[in-house]
Amino acid sequence: MPTTISIAPAYSRLENDIVNIDAAFAAGENILYDVRNTIKKIELGGHLLAVKSFRPPKWPQSVIYGRWRTSKAERSFKNAQALIASGIPTPQPVAFTQTIHNGRLTRSYYICEYFEHDCSMAPVLEKAAALEPREDVLAATEILMRFVDFSYRMHESGILHRDHNTGNTLLRSVNNEVLFSIIDINRMKFGKLSLRARLNNFVRLTDNTDLLKKMAQRYAHVADVDPLTCVRILLSKKQSHLRKLALKRRLKKFIRGNR
Repeated sequence: MPTTISIAPAYSRLENDIVNIDAAFAAGENILYDVRNTIKKIELGGHLLAVKSFRPPKWPQSVIYGRWRTSKAERSFKNAQALIASGIPTPQPVAFTQTIHNGRLTRSYYICEYFEHDCSMAPVLEKAAALEPREDVLAATEILMRFVDFSYRMHESGILHRDHNTGNTLLRSVNNEVLFSIIDINRMKFGKLSLRARLNNFVRLTDNTDLLKKMAQRYAHVADVDPLTCVRILLSKKQSHLRKLALKRRLKKFIRGNR
């Protein structure tokens, strides 16, 4: 079965390890994530790496990826390179591999440096949603505002993370500075972004209307645009998002009921 391997030049000495990534991944016991795809923390050649094994797509997607479409592993690798070139932090890309058998994508990995972090944005948003004048809530709210600033910087660079949810931005505090790093980057958009597209990028982060208003107002501040306009757009986009989710749930229920 032909396997494609692409390794970043700085990690060329890991070639033998990456060629044998199947065995290393199977032996790895430190599982970071195991829903649909699996991510493990593995040490190779003195580097602590995050190795993501993508679930093999079913037919006909396996044929589409095998013959025409760029795999998620390859997109992750190339998107990481583009992000770093634009000054947007993401774990350093190391390599990707993909195996195609009889024109079908059967296996693929994306490998990057492991980013030591305190948490994702999920507990920060959960804490900030309390909206109380407690020290821990105020600290979480301040981190959230910095996250909005970070998102604005990403948007200004012409980058839209299509999976901009609470789990896909990691953070680490260093000397009172918050360092962000985005992950799960196979779905990105590059190019000029409208204000509506930018604000729509926040709809998956929380259902708390007051928190969304705070985020919209902060975005308006850093973008130097009208805060009322930002609040109106973001809340409207949130309602559209909720309607789409409700429609999907009804369709799934209808399909299950007619099997």
